[in-house]
Amino acid sequence: MDSLALCMCVIVSLAAPLSWASISPVERRALIHLYHATGGPGWKDKDHWLTDSDPCTTPWHGVICEMPGTHVISINLQFNNLNGHLPPTFGNMSKMQTLILNNNPNLKGPLPTSIGEMDLMQIMDFEGCQLSGPIPPTFCNLYGMYVLDLGGNKFTSIPKCFCDKAMPSRACNMSKNAFKCPLPTCATKWCAATCH
Repeated sequence: MDSLALCMCVIVSLAAPLSWASISPVERRALIHLYHATGGPGWKDKDHWLTDSDPCTTPWHGVICEMPGTHVISINLQFNNLNGHLPPTFGNMSKMQTLILNNNPNLKGPLPTSIGEMDLMQIMDFEGCQLSGPIPPTFCNLYGMYVLDLGGNKFTSIPKCFCDKAMPSRACNMSKNAFKCPLPTCATKWCAATCH
């Protein structure tokens, strides 16, 4: 009888589906907040968003996760009709490496200070949005970036620490903003930032 029970347990365990690890609840909430804060129902492509599926195992449009699927590492929602602002919880996706939200002209408001929690960021593109206000000092925590495009927004100031800590190593664009003088020298020299 014991060998029959053992045999049944082995058969049941082999028949059980293999499963990936799930995204953390904190990151899932941050994605849900992003959807609601940026007019998700009006997005051009919102495949799988807000379904019962895990954003990593059945990828929500534009979301890429690390293996085995516990953290979001990339979001690409360019040209997707985002309308609203980035929520304060946005920085809770702290393993983010690539963030591409360019050409969403109705994406407005300030960068949340929590963006500084994304200290693994390598590529950030907000070109052609309407983000505004000062770039928060927490932005300087993003010292590993090699591509940064904040052009065509309404930012008003760049933190002093930008040149020392957050200056991208390969490409930088901060043109066509509403910066007030003075600006950090590296921003005018390497990022095409101008001020008035």
